[in-house]
Amino acid sequence: LVSAATRDGLDELLSAAEEALLQLNVLVECVVPYSAGDLLAEIHRDGTISEEDYGEKGTYVKAHVPRSLGNRLRRYAVPST
Repeated sequence: LVSAATRDGLDELLSAAEEALLQLNVLVECVVPYSAGDLLAEIHRDGTISEEDYGEKGTYVKAHVPRSLGNRLRRYAVPST
């Protein structure tokens, strides 16, 4: 139960909504070259970033992103270990 008046249950509702939205996205782990800054901007705009680090070859990102963006990022995927 959620109460707008007392805010009881609001945190649980927000957590459930966030989890549901993340289920619609895919997890990506990639190194986006600095020359593809537009993709990095799109990750920031449309995704939920859990890790980000700047390296020699580009920006390492681990994030949940919409499937269409995830497909475009496949070419920059970090190989699984």
